[in-house]
Amino acid sequence: MAGGTSIWASKDAKTDPKEIFNSRLVYLLVTVAWAGCFYGFDSGNIGGILTLPSFENAFGLINLSQEDMDDRKGTIAAMLAAGGSLGALLAAPTSDFLGRKWSVFSWGIIFLIGAALQMIANYRVLLAGRFIGGVGVGASSMLSPQFLAENSPKSVRGSLTASYNLMIIASLMLAFWVNYGVSLWTRPGVEHRNVQWRVSMGMYELREVTIYWLNSSRNPNYPWCSDVHHGSFHSRDTSLPY
Repeated sequence: MAGGTSIWASKDAKTDPKEIFNSRLVYLLVTVAWAGCFYGFDSGNIGGILTLPSFENAFGLINLSQEDMDDRKGTIAAMLAAGGSLGALLAAPTSDFLGRKWSVFSWGIIFLIGAALQMIANYRVLLAGRFIGGVGVGASSMLSPQFLAENSPKSVRGSLTASYNLMIIASLMLAFWVNYGVSLWTRPGVEHRNVQWRVSMGMYELREVTIYWLNSSRNPNYPWCSDVHHGSFHSRDTSLPY
């Protein structure tokens, strides 16, 4: 995508009107780029959860043969990718119908529904939850970079769009440390309770509920140029970052 490597180094950014680098642009960056956590945290999180004794007991994996256990664990992990394929295909028509903002928000709700289902200690419900959550992940992976690119000034478009990838990597790291933390729990009977794996799996639900509330409360469809629309220096049509 077009755009300078950073807001400080780009020559175009230094000559652009200062009004376009406003609080709405920062707010957009924080809330929309956060959708990268969907993919990053889940990808880094599920591998560790599958090895927790409490998870294996809750879903009856501990009583299976090694081959059957591996099959089930592989299916659990793969359901997110299966749902993601469908979500990526569905994102385009919903984006055209609802617009970028409400499409991103709606698919975030779908993801949260899937995440909630994953908290239920039932194998089939878990698979359904991961598939539904995967639909939200796939759609958000397609829409969030597009939303960032379309709402970013040309001079910093590349930097802001790449922030989505930065959130994926940051979430992968966070997921590792969360899994590591819960794996250290040594209280008696922890392997027979659901608290350990639910804490690890539920961490990203709290973050996504918070960030999507913030996203819906302020972000218009074209936040960085909304002041422009009121006649500051250009009309809306000539200020869109195409």
